[in-house]
Amino acid sequence: MGNQPDRTLKKIVSDQEGRLLNAEFKNLADLHGLVHIFSLAYIPNHNSFAERENMTIVEKARCLLNGSKLPNIYWAEAVSTATNLFHLIPTPSRQNNSPYTFWTKIPPHIKKLWVFGCVAILIAPKNLQNWKLNQTGQEGILLGYKNDMSAYWVLWSCN
Repeated sequence: MGNQPDRTLKKIVSDQEGRLLNAEFKNLADLHGLVHIFSLAYIPNHNSFAERENMTIVEKARCLLNGSKLPNIYWAEAVSTATNLFHLIPTPSRQNNSPYTFWTKIPPHIKKLWVFGCVAILIAPKNLQNWKLNQTGQEGILLGYKNDMSAYWVLWSCN
C-alpha cells in the first residue's frame, strides 16, 4: 500500500485479540502517523463494514463454487477469486469506482477475467515443444488469479 504515490493509509481498525496489541506495532503506527482504532475483542458484529464485506465475499465464493460445479475442497481458491472480484467491481460509495481504481487511480484490466472453473489451456513454452506437430497445450481448470492479476491459477494433471 505504501507504494501508491498519492494515497496514504490513515487508520487501522482491529479488535483487541492481541496480534496488533504490542509496543512494536504501536511504535510503527506512531512513526507513520496511523490512527489505530480498536473494536471489541471477539465481537465481529461491532465492525459492520468488515462484516458486510466478509459476508459479500463468502456469498460470491459460494456462487463461484456452485456455478463451476467444482468440489468444496477449492473453497480457498473461490474465496481468493471472490476477493479479487470484490476489489474490481464499482461501488456507489466510491463514486462508482472500484476499490482498485479508487486506490490506484487506474481502471482494472477486466479483459483478463475468465469464468471461475472454466477450461483453461496451458501452452508449453517454445523450448519445451520438441516437435512441430506435437500438442503444445494441456487442458486445465481455472481456479483464480494472482493478486495483481498478472497470472492465472490453473489446476492441471501431469498425465
